[in-house]
Amino acid sequence: MRSGELAKLLGVADQTLLNWMKQPEIKALFSREALGEAGSVQRIYTDEDAVLLNTIRDLRANGINDWQEIAKLLADGMRQREFPKNALITDTRVIPVPMAEQATQLAQVVQERDSAMERVVELTQQLDEERAERRRDNELAQAELRRLEREIGKLEGRIEEMLKPKRD
Repeated sequence: MRSGELAKLLGVADQTLLNWMKQPEIKALFSREALGEAGSVQRIYTDEDAVLLNTIRDLRANGINDWQEIAKLLADGMRQREFPKNALITDTRVIPVPMAEQATQLAQVVQERDSAMERVVELTQQLDEERAERRRDNELAQAELRRLEREIGKLEGRIEEMLKPKRD
């Protein structure tokens, strides 16, 4: 879908779409084609791009204008698949939402995997720190044991001296 078509479908100006996609917090979510980085003269929006922009439109219409908050909601998988009522009048084509849903599900799975991998790294670091701490504790305990064994040896020697019959 081209810029003008999508803007009309969403009930916003073409420039509004471009301004939204320029936001650094969300720029990475869009396809290269939508960003105009695919080498084409015209921007082409995928179904996922359309769903993302529709979600942004909906969030902003509901008073959420902070781009960091919008980025977090999108990263968490929020998608508004219900297009404005005028979308049916404006564009008689059926919006292939199943593909967008599939892409969204895939993005969520990838995000869950990445989160799980981050947690694995955190737990591995924590485990390594605990092992190092236990090694230090073990070394200290062994040093203390050797010191006590020497002290016991000295005391046993003193006891033996004390138990020997004294010669006048």
